[in-house]
Amino acid sequence: MLPLSPTATPYRKRRLSLFLSRSKRSLMNFSVRHKINSVGPDPNFTDEASSQRFPYKKHLFINETRKINFKDPVSEVINTCEEDELKEKKEMMEELVQVLKRQEKRLEQELQDLEKQLNQDLKIQLTKNLDDIEMPELKELEKKTLERLYGLEWHMKQKKQLQKESKVEKLVEMMEDPELVKEIEYLENLKSWRFHM
Repeated sequence: MLPLSPTATPYRKRRLSLFLSRSKRSLMNFSVRHKINSVGPDPNFTDEASSQRFPYKKHLFINETRKINFKDPVSEVINTCEEDELKEKKEMMEELVQVLKRQEKRLEQELQDLEKQLNQDLKIQLTKNLDDIEMPELKELEKKTLERLYGLEWHMKQKKQLQKESKVEKLVEMMEDPELVKEIEYLENLKSWRFHM
């Protein structure tokens, strides 16, 4: 026990005695927990015994280096600003992608509509009559073909008439030949005789 000061009051005495008793109790508890034997040298010196005799620094809490991380408010503000900018850029990119997708869909729909309209126009043009289409070259070609057809028809009629006339002339010539007339009569009689048999 430490000697008390001459000017110690009863209150100070009580405080000092409490401090001493508590410190003694804490030291005894510490030695019991860590198996510390600080009286005299150790007769059986080993590494394990030395570790029990002289406790580690971490158990005594002496000169403990504490790592304190101080937060810099300026860096926090900068980091938050950068995060906000990145979020805004990401949102803008997503919106741009959505807009591009909508434009692509709209263009595809317009192309499909144009293709349908073109197909309908082509069908209408194909189904129209040639008279409804005003094309002077086509009309001239039609006139020429009709004239040629009329000319061919006239030539065919003339040819048939000439053939008939030639046949009649041949028959007349044949009738004028008496031998040929006899042969024709003989053939006709033969046909009739065969028919009646």
